[in-house]
Amino acid sequence: MNEEYWKNSPFGENSIFHPDYDKKIIEDRAARAARKAEAAKKSAEVQNSIATPTTSGETEAIYYYNLSGVMVKSVPNASNLIVIVFTTSNNETDMLTAIKNNKTINLPSQEVMDKTNKIIELTDDYDYEHGFVVATDGTTSTIEEGYGQSVPFDPGYDELQRAGKTTSFDVHTHNENIKRNTDKTIHSANDYNPSGIAGNKPTGDYYNRSLQEAEGDVKQPSWVIGTNTIVNGAENKKPVKIITFYNSKGQVHQMNWNIFQTLINNITIDFMFRKVTK
Repeated sequence: MNEEYWKNSPFGENSIFHPDYDKKIIEDRAARAARKAEAAKKSAEVQNSIATPTTSGETEAIYYYNLSGVMVKSVPNASNLIVIVFTTSNNETDMLTAIKNNKTINLPSQEVMDKTNKIIELTDDYDYEHGFVVATDGTTSTIEEGYGQSVPFDPGYDELQRAGKTTSFDVHTHNENIKRNTDKTIHSANDYNPSGIAGNKPTGDYYNRSLQEAEGDVKQPSWVIGTNTIVNGAENKKPVKIITFYNSKGQVHQMNWNIFQTLINNITIDFMFRKVTK
């Protein structure tokens, strides 16, 4: 069968029935191994700099901000990253403990923030999940739709990796899930937690998150955004969006989405001001 058939077939070009399936798997694994080796090299450079943190005025550094938007540490490093540490403490020891426990994310790009607001809007309008994948350079994949089920992330990872990008994490939404019993009581659960069960299993946890981590496809906690629909067993009259950051071991941090957006804006402005006034 020719390539035109597979391109237009319901099975798709990546089907296990494709005559070149085994060849594609070998090529994908080789490419993934190369990306993983490069990621490990960069990770080692960052970890070496974290091991001996010092206050610095260097322009090329890793800049550590806390949840209050305060830059507590800067560590000389060619990565030139802005990192958010999930602690409100200004204490350097507390910051270092959180960093070593992987309670961090890199400052997201404006593209990531804009696209996240877009999928929140789409989910509210159409009542099903939406999501996308983020590369280490802050670019994003095409938005995928769940159509009443979980968001398919594989197309997003494939899209970015085939474009030569290194994937970092994925973002998705949960639609509101308020259901009422016949007696008008609410039968629902807050929907801002990741689906599945945390753990170090090769498959089955948080969309095979541990397998993705082992293969180097994810570098940072993934995001899920949902609505706080239930408070103390009753319907929340003022529902708010909640973002949860998670990895294969469980939730890393959880906070109000609007507060998170304000934090990102404040850190961006603070960092730009520091560069201008140097």
